[in-house]
Amino acid sequence: MTRPRVAAALFLLLAVGCKKPVKPGDPIPGLTAEQLARFNRGKEVFDSVFTPHSSRRAARSFSCTPRPP
Repeated sequence: MTRPRVAAALFLLLAVGCKKPVKPGDPIPGLTAEQLARFNRGKEVFDSVFTPHSSRRAARSFSCTPRPP
């Protein structure tokens, strides 16, 4: 193989193999619409600020035990 062909092949391999890295908190590429929607719902909850009041309210709504009077 000639030197220009080797250089061209190396360039193509690097260009194809070097994808933009995913930043923390971003969805990975290739998700389906349903997976992306689920990711976005989870990110919204993750980014929420919880207070003692909101945490108790959420815990009660997901609890299997009856609410106190």
